[in-house]
Amino acid sequence: MHSPGVKTLATCGCMTDFCSEIAASAAHETDYFVDFIADATGAPDQEEEYRQPAIILAVCATFGAGPARILGTDERPRSYTLNA
Repeated sequence: MHSPGVKTLATCGCMTDFCSEIAASAAHETDYFVDFIADATGAPDQEEEYRQPAIILAVCATFGAGPARILGTDERPRSYTLNA
């Protein structure tokens, strides 16, 4: 996960409460600043009472308390590039 000159990673994708959350945690644990692009994530409803918006809000509340900066797609820096 290390690339010369990279200090910040942005995470987004499917399965907000699994893949996106794990990627953000791993980046933070390896000393990257993390931008969690909340409206570019998704999750299947888990129960009638726990639907996608609630899952995304729960993950954002956890990460926004410390390990990540929570942004929307309209707030992300335009200088981001895609690296696979």
